[in-house]
Amino acid sequence: MTARRFPELSATEETVALARLRVEGLAEALHTEPIDRVTYAELAEYLDGPGWRACDALDELRALPTAAAISRIADVLAGTKYAESSPDSARTRPGRPTS
Repeated sequence: MTARRFPELSATEETVALARLRVEGLAEALHTEPIDRVTYAELAEYLDGPGWRACDALDELRALPTAAAISRIADVLAGTKYAESSPDSARTRPGRPTS
């Protein structure tokens, strides 16, 4: 079993948080270099698997009936509490500008 990166989150919340960070990295890569085979391959790989699992996880969170759950979803999607500790939040490749 893989070690959890955010043990303070449930597994479902962690799936959504990590997906959010990954998507932000991919979006930044597309913004920086809109025509790039490596980025396209990474995006396709994400969409073929982790992206759908993240959609399922977010649907699961959205199905929770309480106001606390709604607040948790907002925190997880905002990603602000988790972005600093994720390598996916600052995606870089050799030879690519980081700003």
